[in-house]
Amino acid sequence: MEKFCNEHLALCNKNSPIHICLGKKINDLMFDTRLNDLNIKQILHKIKEISKTDLEYNYTEIIQYKIKNEIYYKSNGVLTTYSYNIEDSYMDDKYYIQKLIVNIDNITPISINKYDSMEIFSQMIISINNLFDIEINHYEIQDEYFTVKLILKKPIFKNILIDYLEKFVLLICKELIYTK
Repeated sequence: MEKFCNEHLALCNKNSPIHICLGKKINDLMFDTRLNDLNIKQILHKIKEISKTDLEYNYTEIIQYKIKNEIYYKSNGVLTTYSYNIEDSYMDDKYYIQKLIVNIDNITPISINKYDSMEIFSQMIISINNLFDIEINHYEIQDEYFTVKLILKKPIFKNILIDYLEKFVLLICKELIYTK
């Protein structure tokens, strides 16, 4: 992780974000990001405890279509299209980190007849001290589960990130009960 942070933290921005997904490593190639309701309550409690302020968040309903590495999502009547490439990644037992390259394109029309997957979910985004966002997605189709992702969209000092990871991610991960 140290090497990953040294290489990528200073260069992250909104078009080249770093995503830190919470979950459980299954093997060297697979990572399960599904969390349950109890996990989310613990996470929100820890966020509030660490930030020592009331949580400010945005909440939206999203319909998302995926076609290979392109994502089309509709939120509040607005269609947004973007493609992404994973530039680098790092996996630990409790989190999976990706350095992405994102290209946003709001002009390309969507074909809802041709897609690899469609997801409908609720999304809560919590901004932490304007340093990074915490994205919590709630999926209710078939099995109910949640996903949690920390999104870094601007450069951050490694010691600040490590401090938050130790306080937030590592404390939470000790208590997580994973869905099956």
